[in-house]
Amino acid sequence: MAKRRRKKQQKWKKQLTYELSGLFLLIISFITFAKLGIVGEGLVHLFRFFLGSWHIVLTIGLFIFALYIMFKRKLPNMWTRRLIGVYLLVFSITLLSHVKLFRDLAEKADFLDHSIIRNTWYLFWQQVRGEAVIDDIGGGMIGALGYALTHF
Repeated sequence: MAKRRRKKQQKWKKQLTYELSGLFLLIISFITFAKLGIVGEGLVHLFRFFLGSWHIVLTIGLFIFALYIMFKRKLPNMWTRRLIGVYLLVFSITLLSHVKLFRDLAEKADFLDHSIIRNTWYLFWQQVRGEAVIDDIGGGMIGALGYALTHF
């Protein structure tokens, strides 16, 4: 009898953990999507660091991940064929955004430093401080890494 009760309690705690984790991630995605307060702005800056102008894709992904955890009560397999295709699609979009950004920047002025990653880092911190000349940050650091690897 005690063994059965302990098993039910463990199952209940595990389900509650998944639901609370999903609820927390759902709240974080809503705060980020609405840019509410310092936390929302900070998370937007964090997501913009990685995906640049496409930061909303990360917010939507977090929202879908939270819903999956809440309804299925298990962690999803992150390396399915379909998700790998989504990752490649997002990577290619961020890469193309970064190519467009640097093409536009090259028309306006010549670069002092020819490192794509350092220029992206500099653009990102200019935008965080509010000193940026342009609002576009391309594909963020993921786009910068892809552009640095494929541009020769």
